[in-house]
Amino acid sequence: MKVTNKKGALKNKHIVLTSGNYHSFYDGETIQINIKKNNWSQLFYNQYNLEAESQKKITVEFLLQSHKFILRIIKNIDVLLKVGGELDLVLLDNRSHSKSYRSISQIKHAISISTNGRYICSSFKSDGLVATLSYLKKSATLLSNDLVNRWSFGIVSNGVKNNWVLEQIKSILDQNIADFEIIICGPSPFEGGVHFNDRVKIINDFKLEEDIRAPISHKKNLIIKEAQYNNLCIMHDRIILPKSWFNNLKKYGNYFDILSLRIVNQNNERILVDWMTFCSPLASLYRRNRALMYDEWDDEVIVPGAVFIAKKNLIEGFMFDERLYWDEMEDIYFSKIAHLRGLLIDIDCGNHFITKEVRQFSQSSGWVNLKIFSIILWIKSVVLISLRLKRSKKRYYKSYEL
Repeated sequence: MKVTNKKGALKNKHIVLTSGNYHSFYDGETIQINIKKNNWSQLFYNQYNLEAESQKKITVEFLLQSHKFILRIIKNIDVLLKVGGELDLVLLDNRSHSKSYRSISQIKHAISISTNGRYICSSFKSDGLVATLSYLKKSATLLSNDLVNRWSFGIVSNGVKNNWVLEQIKSILDQNIADFEIIICGPSPFEGGVHFNDRVKIINDFKLEEDIRAPISHKKNLIIKEAQYNNLCIMHDRIILPKSWFNNLKKYGNYFDILSLRIVNQNNERILVDWMTFCSPLASLYRRNRALMYDEWDDEVIVPGAVFIAKKNLIEGFMFDERLYWDEMEDIYFSKIAHLRGLLIDIDCGNHFITKEVRQFSQSSGWVNLKIFSIILWIKSVVLISLRLKRSKKRYYKSYEL
């Protein structure tokens, strides 16, 4: 599907991405974009009025080896380049692997895995210092039937909050989406189990006989397998779509792998887990898991378990690990595997979900709260946990003396 974000969008151009101290320019044939001036809250094709999958050539100058947003850059490039288009990467001929300055092998790995094998490497040239790695795009970014107005909504429920589920269903119906389905994995929320909308499907629930844990991974996987559309939105039974949800999503566009949105409570306060980084390994003493500003990104950003958007064809190869249950960090494990498979977890900060129940902290998302106050809270929590551990040990071992 070709997407023109607005009338007069440019196509068949040579796009040059650079980090040099140059101003972006357009000479009729070549458009140079200084990545330092980029607004990361928007996709390139929206920000620079470029028609998606319609540009003939893209040159990237010395960016991918050191830029923190490497995955976001590659994904944006893929959205711009037309099938048959050429991608030239200008690189330092570096063979040493590192995180601070990536080797050529690391770049090749990133291109191959993040574009899902849709590119062929056409040439490699080097003078021993500067290398040029060239690719050709062989197939489209989106599946031919992947349209922005086709959606599968999944609701995970245990039958306790049926009134909320009915409210969820209404919030989806109010979006006026052309082609959609609602898949409920859980007991029917309708009185007597009867409903009169053929867009709503109640699928066989997954239940455990003796285990007290909630099989959240099994339920989400059942929804993914059942979904008929490539655009997936899977929610717990406390999430509501605001009336402007679909119109805002169309403004963002149909190009994403896994997409987070802002999550707010009914007082419009941010739920901090909606966009956060979760360090790995978890035992890293001097790193902290923290909420991100919406214009930040990190390799270890995670998908919030309560609700996420994804392309079915990109996640059905691994899905959720059914060894993990609710409250066993199944969403974090899913996020780590997604990253390893080259999927970009990104955020549309111009849109949001509403949660009727809050399990996590909510607060203002201002710079002071997220950058300063959160550090103070983190230090405080480390100290308190240490003190509680000492008290717990003292109480536990004291019981043996009785």
